[in-house]
Amino acid sequence: MASLYFVHAPMNSSKSAQLLMTAHNYEEGNHNVFIVKPGIDTRDGAFVKSRALDIERPVDLVVLPDDHWFIYKEVEGSNYAAVLV
Repeated sequence: MASLYFVHAPMNSSKSAQLLMTAHNYEEGNHNVFIVKPGIDTRDGAFVKSRALDIERPVDLVVLPDDHWFIYKEVEGSNYAAVLV
């Protein structure tokens, strides 16, 4: 059964750092992760960047506002353990 976790917090509360650490932990356990970034966020291009940890990672998909179905098409039938947005 799939689970949905929604994390929200104010600015400078390490949300991006938590996303990057979660991806790292999944990959350490030999699981695949799929990272998605909204196209409206143009700050770091096609990367997720943590200013707190000074690390970055490329995203697998940048989604524009009207293209939300692309996420479903990309992960349908795949073996991803987590989809991180």
